[in-house]
Amino acid sequence: MMTDGVNPNQIYFYTDSAPQAGWAPAITSVVNNGDGSYTLTGTQINGLTEGASTGDDVEMATNYPIVQLTDTRTGSTLYGRTFNWSSVGVATGGTPER
Repeated sequence: MMTDGVNPNQIYFYTDSAPQAGWAPAITSVVNNGDGSYTLTGTQINGLTEGASTGDDVEMATNYPIVQLTDTRTGSTLYGRTFNWSSVGVATGGTPER
């Protein structure tokens, strides 16, 4: 979704294609580090793009990786912060990241 910034009543929607399965993150391992932290390894965990940009004026990186944890028994969801990434690259395909 976007606007031209001039006419707030004109909104454009991009609807050309559906997400592809290869774009989804895939977790390959989760290791308990013994200090209350875990190391998660997988592919596509930094996302497909950095987010949004408007020409050369504004760029908003939105690929800060967070982790969603869901208790399958209760349905309760929590979110965790991440740190010490192996890469901040996006659209890394099959390259493992942690």
